[in-house]
Amino acid sequence: MEMVKHFTTTDLHSAGEPLRVITAGIPFIMGNTMLEKHVYFHDHFDYVKNILLSEPRGHLGMKGCIITPPIDEESEFGVLFINHDEDYILCSHSIIAVITYMLETGMVQLNEYKQVIIDTPSGKVVTKPVFKESQVIEVSLDLIPAYVYKNNIAIRSHGIDLMIDLGFSNDSFYVMINAAELGLKVEIDQLPELKKWTQIIMKEIEELNLIQEENQIIKGTIFSNSPENSDSNLRYVTIFGNGQIDRSPYGAGVGVQLAQLHQKGKLGIGERIILESIIGARANCSISLDHNKLTKSKFIVPHICGRAFITGMHQFVVDPSDPLFEGFLLK
Repeated sequence: MEMVKHFTTTDLHSAGEPLRVITAGIPFIMGNTMLEKHVYFHDHFDYVKNILLSEPRGHLGMKGCIITPPIDEESEFGVLFINHDEDYILCSHSIIAVITYMLETGMVQLNEYKQVIIDTPSGKVVTKPVFKESQVIEVSLDLIPAYVYKNNIAIRSHGIDLMIDLGFSNDSFYVMINAAELGLKVEIDQLPELKKWTQIIMKEIEELNLIQEENQIIKGTIFSNSPENSDSNLRYVTIFGNGQIDRSPYGAGVGVQLAQLHQKGKLGIGERIILESIIGARANCSISLDHNKLTKSKFIVPHICGRAFITGMHQFVVDPSDPLFEGFLLK
C-alpha cells in the first residue's frame, strides 16, 4: 500500500451530534485573522473535508474542526469549523466538543475558576466549563444573536394550509413550523417525511420571495412539537437543505428556536428552558438581550449548556490506488 496522506483525529459527540477534531495531517493554515484562516483553508485544503467527513471514513452527518494557534492574547486557541457543503463561522455543538477535547486531553489546563476563551471566524467565544476530577461535565456559552424575521406567515402547500415563521441567526434564515400542522411528530421514524417537507417548504418560501435582505440564504427547516419528557418545554429538529439532520438540542437552529419562543411569550429574559432533540437528548437554555443591538430589541442572545464525550481516536490514510479515496456521499 502506498500512503500519500496521513491524518490523525479524535472523535466526539455532543448530545449525539458528531465532531471529528483533526489533530494532525494538515499543513499550517495562513492568515492574520480567523476569517482569513477560514478562507485559506477553503482555498487550499478543501479536499480534506471530502476525505475525512465523507464516506467511507465519515457520513453526511459528520462535522469537523481544526485547532489553530490563538489570534488574541486572551484566547487559549483558535478553531475552524468544517462541514460538507459550507463551512460555518460558528458551530455550538462543535465548541462544546472541542473544549471537552482540549481539557480532557490536557491540551488546556483544568482550572476550577477558569473561563476558556477561543478564537473563531465569528469572533471570540467565552466558554465556562464545569468539571469533576478530569472529566468535563458541562460547557456553557453564548451564541450569535438571533431573532424572528417574520412570523405567522400563511402559505398553502400541497393542499395543506400552513403557518410558518422565519428566523435569522449566524448569517442564515430558517423556516420554523409546528410538525403537527403536517400531521407529523418530531420522531426518528418520521424523518423521511420531515426531510421531504423540508425540501418542499424551503423551495416554496424561496419562490415567494419573502426575504427582502441582501443575505437570503435559507439554511434549513425547524420542526417542533410537544416534548416527550414532562419536564421538557419543547421537542424540535433542524433539517438542512442538503439533508443533514441536527441530532443535538443545541445545534444550529437553537438560536432562532429560542427567539421564536421569546417572541411568542413562552420564554422570558433570564428564564431557563429545557429543549429536547429528536433522539431525546436535552439541553438547558436561556436568553438575554443583545446589548450591541439595543435599537433592535427583537434580537436575543442564546445561552446554552451541553456536554460532550470522546468516542475514539483514529488514524486515516489515503492510498492513491483506491478509486474512492476522495470520498463520496449518499443522501
